[in-house]
Amino acid sequence: MDDEKELLENEENNDVQQIKKEVKARKSNHVGMFIVVALIFTVLNIGIIVGGDYIKPLVESAFSKSGSTTNDKKTEEFKFKDVVYNDVNNYGEGVEKPGISGMVKSVNNAIVAITTKTTVTDWFDMEYDSEGAGSGIIFNITDDKVMIATNQHVVANANKVTVTLLVDKTYIAYSVGSDVDTDLAVIYINKKDIEKDVLDKLVAAKFGNSDELEVGEQAIAIGNPLGSEFTNTVTVGIISALNREIEVSNRKYKLIQTDAAINPGNSGGALLNYKGEVIGINSVKIVDTTVEGIGFAIPSNTAKPIIEELVNNGNIKRPFLGIYGADITDSLSDLYELPVGVYVQNVVKNGSAGLAGIEKGDVIISADGQKILSMEQLTNIIKNHKVGDSITIKYIRELKDKKEVKVKLQDKSTYNQGSADDTDSEENIREKAVPRFNY
Repeated sequence: MDDEKELLENEENNDVQQIKKEVKARKSNHVGMFIVVALIFTVLNIGIIVGGDYIKPLVESAFSKSGSTTNDKKTEEFKFKDVVYNDVNNYGEGVEKPGISGMVKSVNNAIVAITTKTTVTDWFDMEYDSEGAGSGIIFNITDDKVMIATNQHVVANANKVTVTLLVDKTYIAYSVGSDVDTDLAVIYINKKDIEKDVLDKLVAAKFGNSDELEVGEQAIAIGNPLGSEFTNTVTVGIISALNREIEVSNRKYKLIQTDAAINPGNSGGALLNYKGEVIGINSVKIVDTTVEGIGFAIPSNTAKPIIEELVNNGNIKRPFLGIYGADITDSLSDLYELPVGVYVQNVVKNGSAGLAGIEKGDVIISADGQKILSMEQLTNIIKNHKVGDSITIKYIRELKDKKEVKVKLQDKSTYNQGSADDTDSEENIREKAVPRFNY
C-alpha cells in the first residue's frame, strides 16, 4: 500500500499530500517544457532575487493608482479600424511587395521601450527598488494621449513606468487598465509632455487580421531585448504554427509560434507581417538547452477586443468564482476515499464563493448542474456565464456533509479585495499565478 501511495503521489506531483494535510503551499501539476515557459516569466524578471515566491507583493502601487485619471474626460469610444489582409502569395497583381527595411521604417516609431521600477520587500522587511524592461506598441494617438499596448506582466505592480520614444526620449507613463487573463495592458503618455518635434515623428501601428495568417509566412519581431541598450531591434523569421496552446502558471493561452528571435525585453513588442501590420504581441519564449527559436505572440485578433475594452472601460468584465483549487482525480478518490471534484485550496475573502459560504477545504462536486471533474472544467463553466448570474454549486465539507448554495458571480475587476490570516485575497492568489515582473 505504501508503494502504491508513493507512486500516486509522484504522478500527481505531491497534490495528494497538499489536499490531505491542507497545506497552503501551491504545487504544480505540470512538468517538462511548460515549466520552462513559466520560468521565463519569473526567473528572468527578478533581477538579483532567486525565485519570485520569496518576494512579498505590495498592496498597491503608485502606477496603478494613476489609472483613475484616464477617464477624466469623455472621449469617443475607441475601436480598431478593419484592414484588408492579403496573404504572402496574393499581394496583388502589379503591386510590389515592400522590403523588410522599408516596412520596418514605416512602423519603427510606433515601437517603444518600457522601463519599470518596483519596490519589493523581502522576508526581513527590507525594501529596495527593482528595475525591469519591456516593449510596447503605440496603437492610437488622441488629442491628449499617446496610447500604448503591452503585456500585463511588463507593468504589473510597478511604482513607476517610463516610456522611451525614438530611442532616447523618455517620458512618464500612466495606467489605463490591464487584464491578467490575457496578459495585456494599456498605458499612455500625456501628449502635453512630449516635444513637438518628437510628437510629429510618432505613428500608430496598424493591427492586422491574425485569423488570416498561414504557417510559413514571414514574421518580423521588433522590440527591446535586454532593455534600452538594444531598442528597436529587428529579427526576422516565419510563422511556425498557429493556435499553439501554451500553459503558463496555470493559465492557458492560444498563441502564434514563431522562430523570429524573441528575447527578454521583447515582451510587449510587435510581431509583424510583411506589410508592417501588427499580427501579434510578443509574449513568451521557451528556454531549453535542447531547443532554439521557439517564441510566442498573442494574436492580434485576441488582443484587439481586449485593448478596446481596456481603453473604453478601464477593465475587462469577467465573472469569477473566487477560489484557488486542485483536482481530485479518480486515482486520488479511490485511494483516499475522497469525492472526485475540485478541492478548495484558498478562498478570496468577499469573493463570490466566500460570500456564498464556500470555505477552504471544501470539495466542489457539481456546478450549474454538471458533475465537476477538474478545475479547468469549473473555470470554463464560470466563463460561460455573465457577471451577476447565479449558479448552483454543490460541495462536500469535512468529507461528510453535502451542501448546496447559490453563488452570484461578481465582476472580477471590481470585487472587494480583502485579506484574512488563513484566506488569500484574490490579489495574492493572482500574484502566485501570474509573474510579477516584466522581462
